[in-house]
Amino acid sequence: MLNQHKRKVTSKSGSDDNPGASTDPTAEWRKRRDQAIRQYHQLGLYPIPLSGKKPYQKQWQKLEKYQGLDTEAVLRLFSAEDNVGLLCGIPMVEGRFLRGIDYDDDALWETHLQKSNDDEGYEWLKGGPVVETGSGKRHHYVLSDTPAKFVFAGAGGIADHGGEIQGEGTQLVVPPSIHPVTRKEYRWLDESWQDIHFVDHLTLAASYPAKAGKQKFNGHSKKKEKQGFSSSDTADFGNDSTFYDYSTIDFIALFQSRGWVIEDKGETVIVLCPNREKHTDNSDGTSSTVILCTPAGGQRFKCLHGHCDHLSDRDNLVDLLGGPSILEGFAKKRNSSAGSQESASTETKAPPTTPWLRLDPRSGLYHVRQIEAANAFRRTGIQLDDPELEQKLLGFLESPSGGEDISSTLNARTLADVLKLLRTQGSSGEKVRLRQASDIPMASIQWLWKDWLGQGKLHLLAGQPGTGKTTIAMQMAAIVSTGGNWPDGSQAKKGNVLIWSGEDDPKDTLVPRLALAGADLQRINFIDNVFDEQGTRGFDPTKDLRMLATELEKIGSLSLLIADPIVSAVSGDSHRNTEVRRALQPLVDLAEAQNCAVLGITHFSKSNQVRDPLDRVTGSVGFAAVARIVLGTIKQTNVDSEDKRSLIRLKSNIGADSDGYAYTLEQEQVPGHEEISNSKIQWGEAVYGSAQQIFEDVEAQQSDSRRQPRDEALEFLRDLLSEGAKAVKPIKEEVKAAGLAWPTIRRAADELKVIKRKVGGPKEKSYWEWSLPEEPTGFSAL
Repeated sequence: MLNQHKRKVTSKSGSDDNPGASTDPTAEWRKRRDQAIRQYHQLGLYPIPLSGKKPYQKQWQKLEKYQGLDTEAVLRLFSAEDNVGLLCGIPMVEGRFLRGIDYDDDALWETHLQKSNDDEGYEWLKGGPVVETGSGKRHHYVLSDTPAKFVFAGAGGIADHGGEIQGEGTQLVVPPSIHPVTRKEYRWLDESWQDIHFVDHLTLAASYPAKAGKQKFNGHSKKKEKQGFSSSDTADFGNDSTFYDYSTIDFIALFQSRGWVIEDKGETVIVLCPNREKHTDNSDGTSSTVILCTPAGGQRFKCLHGHCDHLSDRDNLVDLLGGPSILEGFAKKRNSSAGSQESASTETKAPPTTPWLRLDPRSGLYHVRQIEAANAFRRTGIQLDDPELEQKLLGFLESPSGGEDISSTLNARTLADVLKLLRTQGSSGEKVRLRQASDIPMASIQWLWKDWLGQGKLHLLAGQPGTGKTTIAMQMAAIVSTGGNWPDGSQAKKGNVLIWSGEDDPKDTLVPRLALAGADLQRINFIDNVFDEQGTRGFDPTKDLRMLATELEKIGSLSLLIADPIVSAVSGDSHRNTEVRRALQPLVDLAEAQNCAVLGITHFSKSNQVRDPLDRVTGSVGFAAVARIVLGTIKQTNVDSEDKRSLIRLKSNIGADSDGYAYTLEQEQVPGHEEISNSKIQWGEAVYGSAQQIFEDVEAQQSDSRRQPRDEALEFLRDLLSEGAKAVKPIKEEVKAAGLAWPTIRRAADELKVIKRKVGGPKEKSYWEWSLPEEPTGFSAL
């Protein structure tokens, strides 16, 4: 087990098991990235947008910026090419904080991992999430009792840089982000968040000795007052000392003269790091080294490598570059004997008076501050649906209020970027868009089956156990696939069908039922497995629906999607209204986008004390509320022991909400496969009346032929636990509501060999949980 883990987490990027590692953002990548963001958010983590490896939004490290946001709101924080970071130092459970061990020293990682495998400490490396970065380094996540952060020493001793323990106010890049230099994707070597280890701070501090000298996280220390640079010690300028004004150093021009400027982005300039020989991975530093330009025209050097933290002090940076003499021509100088200041470089223009412009002191050109320009233009009262919006924006930018000449820097790209900011939510000044009813064209409901299945709508099919809900769904699929006749005699429009099932096996149950119903099997697809960079796994509707939409484009003309059971689309508590509504929204969106009917299958609760059949739908009322049409099945056993079943409309927001059809379940052999038999629906006469009337009549007729308590308890418990493990407390509540005796339920549990286990503890609240001995196959919600 340990050796296998070591093999897994030490494989290198770009190897044979990481095909396509070198990449650029594509539509497919964005879908995978958005899927990952959804998963991180559902795990209680805080994904943040990154430009390369750096956060760029204001107050990105503030936890309250992200608290209360739903998944879609989080996604709206990201632009198309943004990478993803996870905020560190966040509280995960009471007294437990997320910390990331960022290994920059490969030798140290290998040493620690070997000690872990040899049971010589570092046992937390045996489990929990591990990332391989785009440059082949490692990030490992743990829980700890403090969110503190510090820099630790490397394998060569306390003077070497080993990495950082990331905590409060920091972040780590996560898959599928793309490394800005190597263009390789970050990838999960182990994504087992459920196995994350707890390591107290004292153990971390002892296991990762702090690096000697200045450290990376010292943002709150006060810096000493800067003095002018003197070249008197260099003897390069005669006997008189020559002083340089600290605030006028043009580092960008200096780096340009040496050929070290990689890309000029206006407010930031990407450069080679002059200290790159000291980098742990001997990289050129272009992924983490910039010169920042301040609005006043100043410049600040910044490199994120731990070895280069001291270079934020300009004395140290100038010393590294060659001493004060290198400033000749790159800073204004003051001769001590003359007492006057003269410029060694070209005089620059006056600072701009238009607030959305910035003056580049190197070129003397004005640059547009795009967000400020968009906000200023919006304040003129322009309407975003103005057909001349682009022309008016161009005129606004070409004529700044201060009269500055920006003709040399205003181009089509700048115009397009500001226009995008105007039309994109998320920039300051966003507003709700209103549409007059007169501008919205009316449209009629499109029906797959008139008054029963609406195109682009979500439906529920609920019922008692043994009423053949899945068989009815397969019959509907067969009718759609062949353009056959519905029970009322109307003809269906031929289309394709998609089925996912977490309860029944397609090969021995669902496909035989489809064949008996006369389906065109070439028009019916089953959701199988998901293939990703980690291998093969089961389909999870809570996070894979966005990926599914891509595959549906290949099928074309999808008319019906069957989800059995629909509760699997809910990752949280299926009895909480808000969680159910939020979880079902992607299904609603999918139905609308594909213009197909989505039919979700679920159960009735065992309680017969509620009058309205709609209230019997298992779980939160959110299931029935989100669905536009709810269908129900009921079974009646008459005095001749013949089963009579009915399909009834329990609710419809878009059509008739009463009446139904009788049907029977028959066992037949599959044509051409005499050894295989399965159930088939035979439709009967129409049933008239409201759902409540029909259900009350059936239950009144059954009152004299109640089943034995043992049989009822067995069926009740089997049905209740078929959705998965449940805590004993809510089980008792449903037993009481159903009018059953608890001792009878306990005997039924023993007969079913129900698994009883205690969950939680010792520091968490514990409770008993029951589950059936065999878990259902297929996909499952995390």
